[in-house]
This record gives sequence, structure tokens and C-alpha cells, in this order.
Amino acid sequence: MKKITLLAFTLAIFFANAQVLTEDFSSATEGLAFPNGWTTSIAPGSSGDWVIGNTANTGVPAYGGDTGMINGGCDGLYALLDSDGIGASGSQNASFISPVIDLTGYSDLILKFNHHFRVYNANADIGYVEGTTNGGVTWTSFATYTGANNYSTEGLTSVDISPLAGNSEVQIRFRYVGAWGYYWGVDNIEVTQCTAAAPDAVSTPTLPLDLDTDVVINYGADDIINFEWPAAAVGSEVESYTFNLSTSLIGFPSIGSLPVDNNLVNLIYSWAPNTTYYWSVDASNCAGSTTGTIFSFTTAACSETTAPIAVTTPGPENGATGVTLDNSDPTAANALAFTWVENTSGLSYDLVLSTDPLLTNASTFAFENGEIIIGLSENTTYFWQIIAHNCFGSTSSSTWSFTTGATASIDDYDSKLFSVFPNPVIDILNIDGNASIDSIEIINQLGQSVLEVDINSMFNNQINLSKLNTGIYFVKVKSASKTQTLQILKQ
Repeated sequence: MKKITLLAFTLAIFFANAQVLTEDFSSATEGLAFPNGWTTSIAPGSSGDWVIGNTANTGVPAYGGDTGMINGGCDGLYALLDSDGIGASGSQNASFISPVIDLTGYSDLILKFNHHFRVYNANADIGYVEGTTNGGVTWTSFATYTGANNYSTEGLTSVDISPLAGNSEVQIRFRYVGAWGYYWGVDNIEVTQCTAAAPDAVSTPTLPLDLDTDVVINYGADDIINFEWPAAAVGSEVESYTFNLSTSLIGFPSIGSLPVDNNLVNLIYSWAPNTTYYWSVDASNCAGSTTGTIFSFTTAACSETTAPIAVTTPGPENGATGVTLDNSDPTAANALAFTWVENTSGLSYDLVLSTDPLLTNASTFAFENGEIIIGLSENTTYFWQIIAHNCFGSTSSSTWSFTTGATASIDDYDSKLFSVFPNPVIDILNIDGNASIDSIEIINQLGQSVLEVDINSMFNNQINLSKLNTGIYFVKVKSASKTQTLQILKQ
């Protein structure tokens, strides 16, 4: 089981809106003018303007902005005001403005967009979402973003702009005010009218079942329980969910609530064995939110009386030099498999990997025996250990080391078990191989499992990836005692 905070894919979520305006800036060119009638405006006395940014332009904006834009749902080209990049030369009061929209005949209107906004100067860097019906003579504010130092907000956002409905000359603008702050990126802008009824309540869980007992906790560096409920049926459209969790019906939800955009959650929490928990899921769309039924489950008791025995016999061997990295697969370059002898069965494991013998600044992965890590460096000494977990506790192995050598070419290896095509892929991914497949898991760049494939329902070794967002993913294919990980690009 991979370490997962929340699954990041959308599963059977439907939208019921009449679309009025849509813009994803895909027809633009980075650094040039905005397309399709979008314009920019700089207030007198200010400097610096909105530009067309690109999520492929790594490091722009700086200080985590490129990652932030992607996490916020900006993909490809997007609108950007990079106050940090503009620097200390002046202050910004700049807008990018929609073309004129005719909203005659509309009533309940929602503005939706993906964005990432970050504050550097506390409560002085501000993002405004505003609208006008009179050519910009006056503007009405519908949303404001600001906060303390390093405050940020991101993701798919909905703003009610119904007061603009019924007007024939409406414009929307995103206005940034700040001085040598951080940045604001906006993408995938839509103006829609809600045509749905409020969603059906989530009244039956799929996993765990209501009143279920002996629910398994996946113990590890983070303890995980998997939750699932039925996907919304067509005609019961859902845009988002709120997951509620509690240790008691009194004061529900005493642990807290978490917004999610799918109906499958692998939730990290300090779960206790032999304990009853209560949970519910509220469903929301543009018409409102529906409170779900409260379910309960009880975790399995811990049958272990001691922590697990430490694993031994590492592979690569401790102190090995000239360890060859596998570069035969260009989508999984500089790969190396890690193995060990398991001295207790039925455990979960974490692999800790660092270039420091003290394991400072180490990377920790939920890991399986024989799994592969890609992207290792040549001629580098690595230090690693395996942490074994059960419900009683955790045990770390010794710290081992190995030094990599040169990277092997494709001629140095037998052919791989599996390959995938097409790559990049839009919807249907084909898996070709010379061995039987036991399991397939799709993992994102954060190491999060986003799809576990039902092998029995596969047709001609094809996987439908249409529900995944655009980005880089890893396909982990297991066959008997071997595991192969292949990198793909989802378009």
C-alpha cells in the first residue's frame, strides 16, 4: 500500500451546468498577448502586468510557485502575475479582464477557476475577483484572497456571481494588488449557470461497511484506512464532497472535516486498534449541499505482542560498489530494485533513502520488497534502511550503503517484462508483456496511488485513464515475484 494522504483523481463526478464562457489559454503563446478578447490593465502609478505563464517553465515563478500552480490545477498555459519576479521596482495593481459576456436570460451563475495564490506581505498582497456591467465604470467584488505571511489558497474554486445575471455587457476581472509579493496564477475559467438539483445524500458506504468490525489499519510511517462510497449516479450530479470523522456521535465530527473531490479516500490518521469511529460524507454541487448519513466501524484489535523482527540481507548488498543502474527503459531511467529478507510475514514496510550516513534529509517511501526506485544518480553513495511495521510497533533495520556505478544500456539487459503504449496517452493505455499480470497500480508524482486496476475486468490488457488529470504517472505492474514501474504522460 502506497503512502497516501488523499487520492487525487476524480471518480464518477458529474457536472450539471449550462456553460456560458470557458477559457484555458491553450490557444495563447507564453509571454505574448492574452487570447480570445482577454485583456490586461495596469492602474496608474503601478508597474508589472499579467502574462501568459507555462507550467512547463520549471522554477517560474520561484519559491515553489511552479509546483503551486500545478497543485492548484493550472495546466499548460495559464494567466500569471509574478510579483516576486517583477521585483522591488514598484507596486502592482494589475488586472486581466474577460471579454464582454452577454448574460441576458441567465439567473444563477457560478464563476469557476483553478488557481494558486500566495502572500508574502501579510494582508498587503491581495487578489480580487470582480465584475462590471457598465464597461468598467464601477466594479463589484465577489471574492478576496489575502492573509498572513506565506498564506496560500489553491485549487478548483467556485464563486457565485448571480448579481451579474440579466445584463448584456458583463466583464469579469482578476486583480492583483501587492508590492514585491509572491504570485497569483489562474486557469480553466468558466462561467456557468447551475441546472442541477441538490445532490442525493450519501446514505450507504462501500468501504468500510456500516457497523463493520475488524477493519484493517495499514500500519506504517502513516497509518491508513481506506474509505469508499457509491459514485454519484447520472442525474444526481456532485461537484465535491466533505468527509467528516469523529470518535463519538456527541460533538460530531469531533476529529474534523476534510474537502475531497472524489468518492475514494485513503486517509492518514493516528488510527487506534479496537476503536469505534463515526464518519459521514456531505455531497455538494452548484445547487447546494446535502448532509450524509453517519456510519460507524470498529478497527481490528492488535493481535501482535511484540514489534516485528528487523529485516536482514539487503539487496544491493551492504557496502557494494559499482552498482549498475538500469537504463534500459527510457521511461524509468536509472532504476534499481531494493530487496531484503523478511523475518516476519504480513507486514508493511517503509524504505528510507539518503546520501547522508545519518539519514538526514532522507526520502521515505511506503515500499514493497523488490520494488524499483528510478532517477538515482551515477557514482553516488546511498544509505538506506527498511522500517517494518505491525500494529504493535515498528522496527528499523541496520543502515546499509551502496555506491552506484555507470548506467547500463538496453543491450546490457534482457528485455523488460512489460511495456506500455501509446505514451503519451489520452484515455486508453495498452500493456504489452510476456508474463501474466497479478496487479496494476497507477501512482502520481507524489507517490500517491490514484488507481488500482481490477485485473479480472481488464479487456485486452487495456486500462481506461480518462478519469485522471493531465500529468506524469507511474504504472506499477506486478507479476509473480517481480515488479516493474513504467512512467507515462497522461494528456
